[in-house]
Amino acid sequence: MEQFKKFKHAQLQDIIDHLSLNSNLKETLKTDATETGVLRELTLQSLFDVAIEYLSFGLPTRQAVWWAYLSAYEKEADMSNQINTNALRLCETWVKSMPEGLESQAKSQAEALDLNTAASWTNMAIYFNSENIAPKGQAHVKPAPFMTGRAIYNAHMIASHGTDRDSILKLYLKRGLHIAMGGNGKIDFMD
Repeated sequence: MEQFKKFKHAQLQDIIDHLSLNSNLKETLKTDATETGVLRELTLQSLFDVAIEYLSFGLPTRQAVWWAYLSAYEKEADMSNQINTNALRLCETWVKSMPEGLESQAKSQAEALDLNTAASWTNMAIYFNSENIAPKGQAHVKPAPFMTGRAIYNAHMIASHGTDRDSILKLYLKRGLHIAMGGNGKIDFMD
């Protein structure tokens, strides 16, 4: 497998450190680690949820949000919930043009959904991409590392709920891999 075109290459060791794995497996992954090698090892061990987590942390934010948006849209676009529909539209708008100031709207959309949908967590990822997540009038607070990736991961886990989990996670991984390789992730996508 060739090297990823869209990946936080310099952060590979930190990404591995933040995965939900025991320390022995983390150390094994760090030995001669490559981006594609880590993903291959996780999938060979059928750790599909951790592989989703890995790509959630490793993809650049815009690509990661797009990936989560695809999963959320496919799972939730037919919901008759206008708030969720608006949250999905906001995600798409942000990915396409990244307008300034949309991050606070994304947080409001996520909170209106009580963080119970994939779209809400995708919106939180957008919010965590901002430079300051402190409430208005409070001291500046920069988001902690991997908060965006954790929100992307949560979006995928919620979107995969109620289905043949391994199959849907494999599909999400296939799409995430396509994005990491420079594609748009619209593999087997129901538009």
